[in-house]
Amino acid sequence: MNSQSTETHTEVGEFTSCIHESDKDTKKESELLWRRVKTTTLLTYLESKARIMTVPHLALTSCGIKQSDVEGFIDRTGTPMSSWSKNVNFFDFDCREAETSVGVNSQHGLLDEQDASYMGEMLNRVQTVTDVMECLVKRVLVAELESNNARQKVSLGQEEIKKKSIQIETMSEKLDEMDRFASGTN
Repeated sequence: MNSQSTETHTEVGEFTSCIHESDKDTKKESELLWRRVKTTTLLTYLESKARIMTVPHLALTSCGIKQSDVEGFIDRTGTPMSSWSKNVNFFDFDCREAETSVGVNSQHGLLDEQDASYMGEMLNRVQTVTDVMECLVKRVLVAELESNNARQKVSLGQEEIKKKSIQIETMSEKLDEMDRFASGTN
């Protein structure tokens, strides 16, 4: 019986170690799946943000851009449209601070360091893409305003050309009349 007891004890030990190994594998798989869920969530956020940006009034609202009676459009920081940069410096978007990953680490105490770093990188990239989309919305607004101004100038120029051509026709008619009068008096 002693050997049978030892054999059973060994089998129980092997079974227990098998369960522990299985638990470790399960934990790794669940961590991987959790990371994929987070990544998918961030990518879904980006997709929805991009779809929102295609609808003009939603894009303005999403970017925090409001219409002001005094200054035209202003962004969420209160900067008027006239002060918006026409050029996007993409290097500014690459220089994110490490605060985001620290914030992720402190918010979710259960995350390991690698996961926090990964999520920090993902959040930085999502924020970069979001910032670029917002800059592009601002550039579109500025371009539309410049286009409208150019159209108004062209329209005013065309009106001025019409006025001048009417004046030229009137003067030409008067000149022809004066020429006929001068020919008739000789």
